[in-house]
Amino acid sequence: MTIKVKQGQSVFDIALISTGIALNAFEIAFKNNISVTADAEGIELVIPNELGRNDEIVSVLNRNFQPATLPTDE
Repeated sequence: MTIKVKQGQSVFDIALISTGIALNAFEIAFKNNISVTADAEGIELVIPNELGRNDEIVSVLNRNFQPATLPTDE
């Protein structure tokens, strides 16, 4: 699976949106050859299939809102 990083989102936001587990940010960053603190806006990140997942958190985040760590204009 791939996810395009939106304005204001961090690798940690993407980890929560895609897997429901913030610690997966480290593996996502490693697999995409970027730092967990990198400005990833506009990049398509590959989300490894073998990562652990919390479907309840994924469901809530994708139903209600898309987290973004940094303030945005939206």
